[in-house]
Amino acid sequence: MPEAHAVKAGARLAAAPDASATIARPSTEPVEGAGRSAALPFAFNGTIGLFQPERAGVAKRQAAVLFLNPWGLEEMCSRKFFRITAERFADIGVPSLRFDYPSTGDALDVDHASDGIASWERSVLEAAERLKSLSGCDRIILVAQGLGAMLAQRVGSRIEGVDAIVMLGPVLNGRAYLRELSVWSQFINHHLGVSDDHAPQGKATIAGLVMPAEIAVELAKLKIATPEATAAARYLILERPARSDDTTFADSLRALGAFVEQQAFEGYDALVTDPLFSTMPMETVSFLAEWMDANTSAAPISVRPASRVTSEPLTGDGFEELPVRFGDYNHLVGVVCRPLGEPTGNSVLFLATAYDRHCGWGRAIVEMARNLAREGIASLRFDSANAGDSPPRPGAPEQILYSPVQYEDARCAIDLLERFARRPIMVAGRCSGGYLAFRAVVADERLRAAVSINPFVYYWDPKQAVEKKHIVSVPRSIEDYGQRLAKVDTFKRLLRGDVDVKAAARNVVIAVSRRISVRIAPLLDHLTGRRHTTAEVKRSFAALEKRKVPLTLIYSEGDVGLEHMYFQFGPGGRRLARYPNVRLVMLGDADHNLTPPGSRKTVFDEIVRLARS
Repeated sequence: MPEAHAVKAGARLAAAPDASATIARPSTEPVEGAGRSAALPFAFNGTIGLFQPERAGVAKRQAAVLFLNPWGLEEMCSRKFFRITAERFADIGVPSLRFDYPSTGDALDVDHASDGIASWERSVLEAAERLKSLSGCDRIILVAQGLGAMLAQRVGSRIEGVDAIVMLGPVLNGRAYLRELSVWSQFINHHLGVSDDHAPQGKATIAGLVMPAEIAVELAKLKIATPEATAAARYLILERPARSDDTTFADSLRALGAFVEQQAFEGYDALVTDPLFSTMPMETVSFLAEWMDANTSAAPISVRPASRVTSEPLTGDGFEELPVRFGDYNHLVGVVCRPLGEPTGNSVLFLATAYDRHCGWGRAIVEMARNLAREGIASLRFDSANAGDSPPRPGAPEQILYSPVQYEDARCAIDLLERFARRPIMVAGRCSGGYLAFRAVVADERLRAAVSINPFVYYWDPKQAVEKKHIVSVPRSIEDYGQRLAKVDTFKRLLRGDVDVKAAARNVVIAVSRRISVRIAPLLDHLTGRRHTTAEVKRSFAALEKRKVPLTLIYSEGDVGLEHMYFQFGPGGRRLARYPNVRLVMLGDADHNLTPPGSRKTVFDEIVRLARS
C-alpha cells in the first residue's frame, strides 16, 4: 500500500514541485468529523481514555455513554467507528468515554493470574466512575460491541445509574467465540502467508494479538445467552446479520422484565474485515444517534459540575507515557513514551500504517516504544488524521493513503516530539507508514535517520488517485508464489477448494508482470511517461546520500514491495550499493505485517542501532 513528498528544518512538510497535485481526489461530500478537535486523552487506573464532551453550545443530556470495546482484530477495525459514533453523540449533547482494557491497546500490561477476566470487569467499573466525574452525569448508557457486550451484561448491574445497554454484535457464548476466533485467525494467517509455526500454540490469538491465557480459560466457561437477571431496564441489541433471526437472548431478557429492541447490525461484516478495507456503517451510526436522542433527556439545571480532564503520566516498568492531543486543529491523538531517566540518542517518531491505530499490528508499536524507553530512547506514536481516534482535517479527502495531508500530520508530530524529547529525531514506519517515513526524511532535515519497512513504493505519482478498491487484493511477489506452490499443503488446499483459483491466477499474472517490468524498466519508462517517477526516486536517494542520512530498508522475503525496489535498483537491489548511507535488511519467514515476534525483534534492533548512531 502506497504515499509521497520533500523541505528544510522547521519548515512545513511540502511536496516536491512535481508532487504538489492532490493524490487522492477530495470527495464531493464532507468527510465525517472534518474540522473537529480530537477527544481529550488522559491516563487513569493503568490505561488511557478518550473523553468526548458534549459539543459546545448544545444542551447536555442527563446520561453519558461508556463505550466497551470488542477484542482483537474486531477492535482494530471498530476504532474509527467508535470515534465517529462518539462525535455524533456529542452533537446531541451526550458526552462519552472510550478506553482500553488492561493488557490491550495503550493500557499497561498486567498479571491476570490472580483474577483473570475480573481485571477487565474492574476496569469497566473504574471507567464508569471516571465518566460520571468528567461528565457531571449520574446516568450511564453502555454501548458495547463483541466481547464488550458480554462484559456489559456481567457488570452492568454493579454500576449505579445504568439506564440502558446497547449491544453491537454481542458475544453470548465464550467457548463458541473462541472457536470462531481460532478459525478467523487461521484464515488471516493464511492470507498473510504466516506459517503455523509462528502461531502460539494453545492460545487465543488473532492478528498478532494474544489474549491473556487466564482470561481465555475463564471466557470458555462464560455464557450470557440465557441470563438469570437483567443488567439494565432497557436494551438495544444490534445482532450480526447472520444471527439476527435468533431472539433467544432478547426473549430471555424480556421474560425478566426488560424492554428490548432487536434488529440487524447493518454493515457489520464490511466493518470488521480488515482495518485497511473497513467500511464505516454510517447508517448504523445515524440509527444509534437517533436512538440516543430519543432515549436521553436534557440535563436539569442542577446537574453537578463536571471535573476537568487532567493527564498524569502512565508509569510502567522502565517507562512513562503521556497521552497527547496536538496538530493544527488539535485533531491528532498520540502517546509520548519516555524513559524514566534522562533520554539518550535519537528520539523515534513512529508513523502508523494506513488505517491501523497507533498501537500497531499485534500491538507491535506499543511494545517497541516501551522497550525503546527501557533503552533510554523516547518516542511518539499517533493516529493520522481520519484514522483511529484522530478526526480528519478540514477539506481533506476521505482516502488518506499517500495523501499530502499525511505529510502535514508528520510535520505536526515532529514539532511535538522536538518539544517533548529535546533530542534529534529519527522516523520509522511499515508499509504506507514506511513510505511516509522515507518521504518525510527526504523532506525534513530535522530527521536524522529513517527505517522504512516493506514500503510499497518510494514515490507515488500525484496524478494517480488512490482508492481502496484498487488495493483490495495485494498480490505477493513471484518468489513467494513459487515457494507456496512447492508446498504439499498448497495442493491439498487446492483439491479441497480452499483456494480462490481465479484470484490466485490473477495475482500470479500481476506478480509476473511486475518481474518482467524490472527487466525492461528503461523501455517502460520511455513508453509510459514514468521517467519523472524514477527520476524523483533517484533524486530522493541522492539527497539523503548527500546529507549522509542513514536509511535502512527492511523487507520481508517475498514481500510485494520488493518488486518496486527491484524495478528501481535492479534484482536484489544491487544498485543500492551506490548509496553508502543505505542499508538493506531482509527478513526470512516474515509476513508483510511482521506478525512473527522474531521479525519484530530484528526491526527493533535496527531502530536502536540508528537511534544510538
